[in-house]
Amino acid sequence: MIMGAFCSALRITDVRYDLGVYGTFIKDIPRRIGTNAALDASVKAITSTYSAVHKRSKTVESLEHYVDALEVLRNTLNDPMEAGSANTLCAMYLMMVCQVSSRDS
Repeated sequence: MIMGAFCSALRITDVRYDLGVYGTFIKDIPRRIGTNAALDASVKAITSTYSAVHKRSKTVESLEHYVDALEVLRNTLNDPMEAGSANTLCAMYLMMVCQVSSRDS
């Protein structure tokens, strides 16, 4: 379900909402879903945030996903084996994008 929602967000061609502007690696994220809890949570958060930004209204759901993703990311960063992984770094980047996007909505 997370992958489907994220892939839908990737199909947005409107320049104002195109996730591709954040890096060419964004299109490779769907194949990594399910391999790292922080990445999964951050994908869920950014998908929910982008939906709220597109509708121009913050939702309780998008804020809950953002907070949940921050908690999962914090726990992942406390794990020395996962802290420096590419998936965790990608999750951190997505959370930064999510924060900026939610602020601008």
